[in-house]
Amino acid sequence: MSFLRKSVNDNFWRASARKRHADAFQLELPLGHSDSDEIRSFVALPLEEMHGLEILEAIRELAPSVIFDMREFPRFDISGTSRNKIFNEIDRAGSVYEQRPFPWSQVNILSGARIPSLMYGFKRDISRYSGRAVLFVSRQVQRDFLERELSF
Repeated sequence: MSFLRKSVNDNFWRASARKRHADAFQLELPLGHSDSDEIRSFVALPLEEMHGLEILEAIRELAPSVIFDMREFPRFDISGTSRNKIFNEIDRAGSVYEQRPFPWSQVNILSGARIPSLMYGFKRDISRYSGRAVLFVSRQVQRDFLERELSF
């Protein structure tokens, strides 16, 4: 995080940044049944619980081939960044940005029930890409839901 200015709270901010990045998950997900299929890794970022600089840093470090914005209402008025900064970083990383709103308000994500029908279309869509994918979600509970639904 060399781009951050040093301050009295720098050590606190770094510790909280490590904690927030630890909340993101990375999951190897095989798509298809052939041995020749690539294995893709996914990282879900709960944007409402991250600082804007953390989001920019995550895009820079992960350099995903695709970013799926799975929020029902995509917005980028996040402290520490702006829509322009985020999309400039996405362009620099050579990533593709796609809005894939997920019906979070229609799903009881706390129930623990698996919902394969909702995830089937998403898994089909991501098969067009290789490499790492980043999933933008709003909250940690949504990240946990995706971890459960996308794991085999």
